Amino acid sequence: MSNLAITPKKLALEDWIHEALTDDQKEGCRQLSLVHVLGTPGGIIHDEIDVVRLSPAQSNEPAAIGARFRHKAQVYAQELIGVQSFMILAFYGVNKEPEAKHPFMVNGETSFQGLATEGPTETGKLQQNMRLTEAIVQGSFRQNAMTFDMMMRTFDMMTRVNARMQETLDGAFERLYNERSDRLQDNNAFRLKENDRKLIEKMIDLAPSLINNMTGKDIFPQGTADEALLNAIADELDPQKIQLLQQVVPPKLWPLLATRFEAQLKKRIAAEQAAKQSASNTEESNGVTAKN
Repeated sequence: MSNLAITPKKLALEDWIHEALTDDQKEGCRQLSLVHVLGTPGGIIHDEIDVVRLSPAQSNEPAAIGARFRHKAQVYAQELIGVQSFMILAFYGVNKEPEAKHPFMVNGETSFQGLATEGPTETGKLQQNMRLTEAIVQGSFRQNAMTFDMMMRTFDMMTRVNARMQETLDGAFERLYNERSDRLQDNNAFRLKENDRKLIEKMIDLAPSLINNMTGKDIFPQGTADEALLNAIADELDPQKIQLLQQVVPPKLWPLLATRFEAQLKKRIAAEQAAKQSASNTEESNGVTAKN
């Protein structure tokens, strides 16, 4: 079970007046008085401000009486410094003492416009010191309220600015991701096309030998078929493999093969460099397009 105290709902002035007028535990209410509560060195005194005498001939509406007392209290307190205390006293039957009381407060002058001058007595000194203390406390409360309001405004502004910045960053990251994906797709497509081109070239080079072998006839001149086969073999060799091959080929035949292999190797290196340059130009073109 929670140990937190439950704050009761504040009773409206009109509701209390209604309860006072309809209280069946007391003799009929004959009068409601509004008094200003003052603290003095001699004790608390009640300065009567307004009186409503009740009779069966009148409507005695609680809302009307409450509005009247609230208005009287506000007019009375408007030139007094600080929060002022008031009280409604309910008189029943012939009893001269109030049998029900309801205190409430009204804000008076809250801006500090100097302290009222009191007489050079202990009572005046006490009253002026009380006003000074109240003015200091009110000024501190106002300063705290202004500081808190400024903090909340600053926090709200920073929250909105951060949200806009985050939205901008999210958009920028999304654009960069899409651009990167597009470039990767273009590069992959280019590599696939290049591989397909090389495969087709090899198939064309090997076609004479394959067709002659499949048909058993010299559809293509044997020299053309042999040259295509040598070119296909040379395309698969690198400098290390050429050195290994030199060790097993007879020295008399090697110069002829070496010339053919070196020429084909240079041709392949030139083609690879041209393909890399073309890919680099494609990436730069995509980057310029994305920036625009």
